[in-house]
Amino acid sequence: MSVRPTDRHRAGVTPGDVLVVLSLLSLMLAIIYPRFGRTVFERRISAIVFEVEALRSAAQRHFEDSGEWPAEALPGVTPTELSDEPADEFSMLGEGVTLDWNVWEAVRDPDPVVEEQIPDEENPNLESLAQPPLEGDDRPRPGPTIHPFAAITVHSGEASILAALFERYGGAVSFLHDGSWTLILAHSP
Repeated sequence: MSVRPTDRHRAGVTPGDVLVVLSLLSLMLAIIYPRFGRTVFERRISAIVFEVEALRSAAQRHFEDSGEWPAEALPGVTPTELSDEPADEFSMLGEGVTLDWNVWEAVRDPDPVVEEQIPDEENPNLESLAQPPLEGDDRPRPGPTIHPFAAITVHSGEASILAALFERYGGAVSFLHDGSWTLILAHSP
């Protein structure tokens, strides 16, 4: 003789129980995941900022020691002059990003030539703006000077990373362009 449990006393998990548990798990994930995702993103940005600052620091040390910026290098490649830095100092390649070291030159002319302005009939006071050259002033005029400056570029296919870097370095001279963010490093003489 076998005893069958009645419907009231049946043991086990019902589909309704499974739905309740799945609903609670979904609700918990909806609350926790955005916070977790933001934390992971902030850690990635912090790691990239660490790499940028380490490269900047090493390059500035080299500039102070030699008077020149390290030579330009291909994206993802450490400049030759910085290859003696400890391996864990910085990395030119990261998760979804590539660092690029650039060196540019700006030419400054301390005494630009101003073309003679011809007064027109409508503005006869223009002549009063012109200053005659000083008589006997035959001092040598300094020529144009070349001022090197460097830049660290971060290449990434993730616009959110580039935007976060641009925001983080708000007061520095930097710009976004075609999948990259560039930080300008200038050395004041």
